[in-house]
Amino acid sequence: MSAEYFYTVKGARQGPVTIEELRLLAERQELKRSDLICAEGVVAWQPAGSMAEIFKGLPPDLKFVEQIMSPLPLPTEAQTGGSNPTFLARLPKPLRKRRTLALLASLIVLVISILVVCVKQSLAKAKWEREAPQREAQFSNWVQRNVEAVEESAGRNAGQKMFERRGVTTVSARTEAEIQDLAEYVWNNPNNEGLKAVCDGQVRPTTGYESSTAKGYFITAFVQGYLDGINAYNRRNQHLY
Repeated sequence: MSAEYFYTVKGARQGPVTIEELRLLAERQELKRSDLICAEGVVAWQPAGSMAEIFKGLPPDLKFVEQIMSPLPLPTEAQTGGSNPTFLARLPKPLRKRRTLALLASLIVLVISILVVCVKQSLAKAKWEREAPQREAQFSNWVQRNVEAVEESAGRNAGQKMFERRGVTTVSARTEAEIQDLAEYVWNNPNNEGLKAVCDGQVRPTTGYESSTAKGYFITAFVQGYLDGINAYNRRNQHLY
């Protein structure tokens, strides 16, 4: 013999009925999940929705879904007893509207985003200023390498040209000290028209290349270029004899 149950509809007790009859009542939507049921011989009532076999395969009760989806009402001062009210209860009534709260939330997000951007820009600026000495050192090294390359090239070219166009009868008698003196003279007179003619238009670059370091590179390369010319001349003469 199957168990029988009592159930309530709008507060009125009905039954007893079998579990199959409860199932039929649920299918006809005469029994809701929120209604109470009680097995015969049991004194405790329980929601009908607690028995899954009654509502198996049936859609949720519309009224039950509406109750779940509806927002909870804001507590009033009477409900909170005037002490320790919630955050929303403390807000003025105009601010309790959903649209107003959404707008406030958007403004808060906007302010936070602006603060994050400002912090990032401040950190980037601090990093740029912190790395300034390193960038200056790198630029100085690049300039130094550029000066070295330019002056070495100009010095070697000037030395070779000066050797080639001063004649070959007295060249072999020149000492390195005399060649250095000549290099010093060439360095100090970059705009001399005669020297320009010898060096095919430009003795050496001038703008930005007036440091003592640049002069040292130029003179060293000039002497080497002049000596290379002497050595090449001497090698050619040896082959003639």
